[in-house]
Amino acid sequence: MFPPTRPSSALVPWHVGDIALSSYVPNPTACPKLAEIQARYESSPRYTAWLANQSHVVELTKATFQSYDPSVLFDCLLTSRCSQPQSLPDWLSPSHYNEIFTYERDKRMKIYLEDPSYAKVSMAKVILAIRNRILSRVDGNSTVTVQPNTATNSNRDHDHDDDQETLVSFKALVLFVFVGVLLGVVFGLIIARTLAKNGQDAPKDSSGKHDSVSKSTFLSIQTDNDKDSGDSPNESDELLLCQSPKHK
Repeated sequence: MFPPTRPSSALVPWHVGDIALSSYVPNPTACPKLAEIQARYESSPRYTAWLANQSHVVELTKATFQSYDPSVLFDCLLTSRCSQPQSLPDWLSPSHYNEIFTYERDKRMKIYLEDPSYAKVSMAKVILAIRNRILSRVDGNSTVTVQPNTATNSNRDHDHDDDQETLVSFKALVLFVFVGVLLGVVFGLIIARTLAKNGQDAPKDSSGKHDSVSKSTFLSIQTDNDKDSGDSPNESDELLLCQSPKHK
């Protein structure tokens, strides 16, 4: 959301968003309507009854941490438990810690699960940004703007700036995919036709080669007995002709 504006010598650069402007978490600072909904919820009979049943946890917290302020020290308590558990008081047992943690968590977040209007208003800005992008595509805008959700325009969520935005042409992407598929089909047909043609010619060549080899091999056979017996050429020819495949 906030790219660096100058080089840093830090080994691990750390960039965080401004929580006062964030719309990705319920933020009464950015949306005062949330504060009104929260005040109405916390004055409801259901919430006040739950809060009254937690009085023993409140007394336990005050007895354990005389100066404990949940608005600023709750995160410190969680951090200390994770990184420096030895810094916590010895009399803070795991069960007491869990009671304090559960109470502080629910006191802040029960509204997230029990008040639909709070959830809808808290995510309204993000949903509006998504809606505006959809309407922009429906109106015929063929480009999709990829950028952080920092625009404040209520009519359209994006502004065109060639130096800071990445424009991806949807039509070009569809065209490239179509051409790729078409070329794949054409090359596939060519290869299939070539293989089919080679498969038809192969038996003819192999059979002709086999006949010529068998003939030449058979006609060149002459045993030592034929040489020693002194048979006449005519008798040898008659014997070969009788054993020839064509004679059969």
